[in-house]
Amino acid sequence: MKKLLFWLTTTLLIAAIGHVSTLLYFQFNLQSAAIEKIADQKPPNTLNLLASVGAKSMFTSLVSPDISYGYCSYDVSENPLRVRVQLPSTYWSLAAYSTDGKNFFTINNQQIKTGELEIVFALEQQQTYLEEGTTIVTPPSETGLFLFRTFVPNRSLTEVVQAQMKETSCTPL
Repeated sequence: MKKLLFWLTTTLLIAAIGHVSTLLYFQFNLQSAAIEKIADQKPPNTLNLLASVGAKSMFTSLVSPDISYGYCSYDVSENPLRVRVQLPSTYWSLAAYSTDGKNFFTINNQQIKTGELEIVFALEQQQTYLEEGTTIVTPPSETGLFLFRTFVPNRSLTEVVQAQMKETSCTPL
């Protein structure tokens, strides 16, 4: 009986360790793999608008139909990157992710209501020659992804919102 109890306990312990290890592996590796796959779709430091929901795309299968999405894969290894956004009057957010999938910067309509948002993403050694008063964010990695989202209050306004999003830029300095 003790032998059976020992083997049952050992088997359950090994199964639990395997299960937790699998969960941790996927948690830390799937997001970075997804970011790399998105980044490989278009050249870095250019804004890309995602197709509207309903279009056949791997990126739009699980997104909200009330939100328009744009992304920019970034590479600041050689030059800092300036991100400019014409802010809509509805909900919007800008989030930045490192290559390993960690969100290191987020800003939305609660912090800045309307107008233009300008942020420079630069490595420590690139910040010495930037203008004073510039909003600077230091990314934890040289490459990654920005995701810009804005609320579309009515489907008839989708084209208007998309046109406004096209004014967003992410360009090297």
